[in-house]
Amino acid sequence: MMQKLLLKVMHSLSDTVFVFDLDDTLYSERSYELSGITAAWNKLSELYPDISNTIPLESLLVKPQHWVDLIFQIEPTISTLSRDSLLDIYRSHFPTIKLYYDSSQLLSFLVRNKAKMAMITDGRSLSQRQKLKALNIENLFKPIQISEETGHPKPNSESYLAIETLYPNYQYLYVGDNPMKDFVTPNMLGWKTFGLKDRGNNVHPQLNKSYEMIYMPQVWINRLNELIPLFSK
Repeated sequence: MMQKLLLKVMHSLSDTVFVFDLDDTLYSERSYELSGITAAWNKLSELYPDISNTIPLESLLVKPQHWVDLIFQIEPTISTLSRDSLLDIYRSHFPTIKLYYDSSQLLSFLVRNKAKMAMITDGRSLSQRQKLKALNIENLFKPIQISEETGHPKPNSESYLAIETLYPNYQYLYVGDNPMKDFVTPNMLGWKTFGLKDRGNNVHPQLNKSYEMIYMPQVWINRLNELIPLFSK
């Protein structure tokens, strides 16, 4: 019902700015975690060739949020690389990641139709820029609002208002995945908001009964290419 209502109020592609979240929206953030842990592990293996006998890489990938602690718990004598050194390798590495197939379809559709696209993403500048380069999409978005660069993490309104300033008198459509911070501000600003449902491996959970309605997207979708028919008819 809501999707039919939104369809009635949608403008044309030329009147709409598509604003995207990055992590777990355009690609799987878990794949970035695995890529970063592998990069740090490879460096560690160069310095300590025998480490794989005590800490197999697979054990680190099972609980990616605790991988550094696990390494130093099992091998407390490691001194060449500190905890911060391992995290720096993780955060600065050039990741092996790829777009979801349906996000690639949507972005290709928008590029072909010369639609305006912007991005609002939380994270470190280097890490987020490396992700965009690895996905080969850095040049698709203007502006790219990265929280470390702007000083305004979500749900602060500044990054959203900056897009309105750059593109005045447009309709704004926001796509994200995290009800904790993605949708509340664009909802209050009168934007159209779409939430991409968890594919089963999201870093941040979506199910929380304590969320008020203002924190939820106006429409949940299973795949990003479901947006294409809203504008191609």
